[in-house]
Amino acid sequence: FGAGFSFSDRAGFAKTERQISENLYHGLLQFFNLFPELMGNDFFVAGESYAGKYVPALADRIHRGNPDAVTKINMKGLAIGDGVVDPMPSYTQVSTGGENDDDAIIALLNSYLRRDDVQEQIHVNGMPFEALNNYILATVDYFDRDTKVTPWVEELLNHYRVLYYHGKDDPRLNYTDTVKFAEKLVWNGFEKYRSAKWTEWTVKGADAGNLKTGGNLAVLLVNNARHMVPIFQPERSLAMINKFVRGEPLM
Repeated sequence: FGAGFSFSDRAGFAKTERQISENLYHGLLQFFNLFPELMGNDFFVAGESYAGKYVPALADRIHRGNPDAVTKINMKGLAIGDGVVDPMPSYTQVSTGGENDDDAIIALLNSYLRRDDVQEQIHVNGMPFEALNNYILATVDYFDRDTKVTPWVEELLNHYRVLYYHGKDDPRLNYTDTVKFAEKLVWNGFEKYRSAKWTEWTVKGADAGNLKTGGNLAVLLVNNARHMVPIFQPERSLAMINKFVRGEPLM
């Protein structure tokens, strides 16, 4: 609550990943109740940066909720870009990494989703929209900074495909944190991942990065990309995500 089209006073804002995932999960259930014709579609949870926490938390809530839910979400996988992983060894503040490069994108998103024709199409006529709420970000960061996503990711890897992609030049969240995090994960396919070799990732014949994949896990390091990858490598990002959601090899 408090970001996007949601509404609440500050007392109603979520403070933990569990609270956030509960809100998002029930929002998804409402969406699929409104658009039941979409329920059979493959569903992927994806996000970037601090969504390194949101995505596993929401995916875990969907995974736990599906068996007994009337509305079952056809979740197939997760994709996390330049994401926060387990925080203590990897938490990096903007002050140590560079300037915020998201402002222009956020302004464009706000402008687009405040348009009357867009709001009419998504059934939120006349509602205010705010892409980023810094108060919520600061509150969640304070109360939930130490939450580890490892248990969620490990359980999810037993059932779904997971992609971590990271810009090699990301100054805010270094890619080495993602690499180390992935190597320590334990699930039913972890031995395949750990024994796999890093290979060159190419797009249209050009060297685009490095890839390691084994079992349900893939980690992709993207050349000439900072925080966040699609801003700096849009064509390569599109090729990557298209292959991932289609279940095709990323190479």
